[in-house]
Amino acid sequence: MKQTAVKQKETRQKIVDQVYAHLLWHPLKSKSPAGANGRLEYDVWAIWKAQVEEINTLCHELGESWAWEYLWKEWYNPRRWPNWARAVCPEYYPIINSNATVESLWTTLKRNYLR
Repeated sequence: MKQTAVKQKETRQKIVDQVYAHLLWHPLKSKSPAGANGRLEYDVWAIWKAQVEEINTLCHELGESWAWEYLWKEWYNPRRWPNWARAVCPEYYPIINSNATVESLWTTLKRNYLR
């Protein structure tokens, strides 16, 4: 039988929005400063730590210990986080949603050049 970790819809939406923001967060899109050599330099595990602290604080403030337990075990665990977080990918295009770029290219070609 399926059980919902967070019963209140408003609380659940706040947590989902935060997880979604972490999914989409990438240093190149957030205007991170470049290093001394002009290349983007960032520490993946510092980003992980900051995101874990942020979601943990949110769950604590909302009084949702079950939600935090679930998120830690299934999503924010150091072994699981690299599988879904966009921040792990050193290139601009993440592993997740990589088809969106190809679709955008085809749309541009069809609308602007193949008419």
